[in-house]
Amino acid sequence: MERARRGEAAGSSSAPSRAPTTRRRRCGGIRGVVVGVAAGALASGLLFEQTWLLVFGGIFLAEELYETGVVALILRAGQE
Repeated sequence: MERARRGEAAGSSSAPSRAPTTRRRRCGGIRGVVVGVAAGALASGLLFEQTWLLVFGGIFLAEELYETGVVALILRAGQE
């Protein structure tokens, strides 16, 4: 309601300086979930002696860490 009185759009952010920090935290949170899923797949592969789970966990972990690392570099470069 206060934003409407000031003439701001409904989707606009009132604190643009916090946006890069929020994006980095979100990227870190996603990375944590990805590592958890990959670790679960690797542990399950060891526990149940399933080679495909070990391969899936390793490839999934490597690809997602690479991808989130690139996103983190882009966010850092955009902040400067």
